Amino acid sequence: MRGLWRGLLAGLLGLALVATVFPLYWTFLLSLKPRDVANANPPQFIFPPTTGNYGATFWVALPYLANSIVVAIATVALSVAAGTLGAYALAKFAIRGKERLMFVILTTLLVPPIIIAIPLYYLSVRIGIQGSLLAVILAQALFNTPFVVWMMRSFFEDVPKELDEAARIDGANEWQIFWAVALPIVRPGIAAAATLSAFYSWNEFLLAKVLSTSGSQTLPAYLATFQRDTSQILWEQLGATIMLGIIPVVVCTFLAQPFLVRGMAFGAVKG
Repeated sequence: MRGLWRGLLAGLLGLALVATVFPLYWTFLLSLKPRDVANANPPQFIFPPTTGNYGATFWVALPYLANSIVVAIATVALSVAAGTLGAYALAKFAIRGKERLMFVILTTLLVPPIIIAIPLYYLSVRIGIQGSLLAVILAQALFNTPFVVWMMRSFFEDVPKELDEAARIDGANEWQIFWAVALPIVRPGIAAAATLSAFYSWNEFLLAKVLSTSGSQTLPAYLATFQRDTSQILWEQLGATIMLGIIPVVVCTFLAQPFLVRGMAFGAVKG
């Protein structure tokens, strides 16, 4: 009976793996197809591959790729800076009603961006930043900061109070305790929060589409321009552009994996 359950579990995991990997595999194949093969019906799995699609799309997609990089870096900087300060205050200070405040922060994580996308659009128009990268950065940071606060609070709660008390005895103020005592200890958590924030910003579509113009679009927003008409979609170039957007994420994932593992392990240990 146990073997049957193990086989069933292995089969379900295999199906989940196929469902996860196959779209990526199909997009990669699509990026290597000549145009006539990409438009063939039924789809062809065996064909002479070409890398010309990457050359045709790289220079066109490069400005949008650069926009995505700028937006991701700025969003991470703003959300991690603000979220870390807020998390430290909620973890270390005796704030009246802070549990209710944490509930509100958690609630904001459940709000779909589409609910406030239009209000953010009108607000950006009123203050004169609509269509700029700044509008996209501020909107993404607005959504990202509550996540950082929620994530980092547990890291700061794990910092021993004895270290804070020892620093106060030595004459350190709260800012010095935060900067010199707490931050070095929670660096794995900051790295994990920054990495996850960067992934969110890189993949975010709706706010980038609503708040940007053709010159300030990020790569996900630019991908939507391929679908003007089903008869005009260049599927092979679309596949190549998607792969260009996936490559930085894959590279960053491998580079950030040790920080993510350390950060999650640190936050899971209490006492």
